[in-house]
Amino acid sequence: MMVESVARLTFALLLTSMLSACGSAPRTAPEEVQVIVNLCSDGVRRGGEVHYRDRCGAPGNWSSLGLPRPVVQLAGMTDRYCAVTTDGELFCWGCDLASLSCDDSVWPPRRVPLARPVLRVALGVSHACVLTRSGEVWCWGYSERGQLGYTAPRPPEWVSAQNARRIDLPAERYLDIVAFGFGGCALTSDRELYCWGTPYAGPPWPVHRSLDGVQLVDARRGVCAVVGQRRALFCDPYGREGRSADTPLFLDTGRRDVEQLVVGPFPCISDAEGRVHCRQRGAWEPVGRYPGGRLVSTVTGVCVLRGPRVETCMPSSSTPTTVQPLLELAY
Repeated sequence: MMVESVARLTFALLLTSMLSACGSAPRTAPEEVQVIVNLCSDGVRRGGEVHYRDRCGAPGNWSSLGLPRPVVQLAGMTDRYCAVTTDGELFCWGCDLASLSCDDSVWPPRRVPLARPVLRVALGVSHACVLTRSGEVWCWGYSERGQLGYTAPRPPEWVSAQNARRIDLPAERYLDIVAFGFGGCALTSDRELYCWGTPYAGPPWPVHRSLDGVQLVDARRGVCAVVGQRRALFCDPYGREGRSADTPLFLDTGRRDVEQLVVGPFPCISDAEGRVHCRQRGAWEPVGRYPGGRLVSTVTGVCVLRGPRVETCMPSSSTPTTVQPLLELAY
């Protein structure tokens, strides 16, 4: 099935670089710089401006989106991109979600006809979700693995953006969302975490009742958050270190106050002084001190960026050759 082949490409070849900062407030302010590297395309957001290039097409030059309003958030998955503008509109381009084929690429970006202003967008392999400014979560795309949170025994195979489905969640308002693979999670204003889709067996159910984390991070096959007064990580499902994929994982950071968290093939954190630690072999190992650095996950590792420069990558052989020119463009 096309969905399965796209999933394999996603986890084997996709480079998704996400710059995240874990602060003391929900994610209402955008990251200053976002760098996303996909299988055949790249996207960079610097402030409100976004540049995009298709490396597999001809001639592969950079293009400015030229959207009517500045962009506050950029998301990318399987050579598919979406951008949220300051007025809450959503624009998408790249590989077509309906056909899951890059032969049907969308360019220039098209406005997605949603009825409510958007705060954030999250992309899975075969679905998309938005968090609206009113705190609701809406999703569209394929639903064969519970991506849209259906409880009916025979849900529709495909739901268009025009008919986006509101995720049936118990709380009235949500602070953050994340999509991963074939599922998604949402954090309520009461710090309850609800997840749906694969591996959560369809409809939303509570994963954590008192999550004190303030930001959700895509962990490829699940979700992670900084908890315990910024000194621990909660991941579900994780499936690492001998635990089953259905068992939530709490990672003690060793009394380190976490400022940034990224989860690639393994989690990495940094503190307020720029000290970076990664957990590859069951324990947190020091990487170095990089004041002002940003952590970026790739399919093979995690890199530390400072301005337009790649400082280091873990493991050292994982430096993505396309990141450096992206950073030069961003700065």
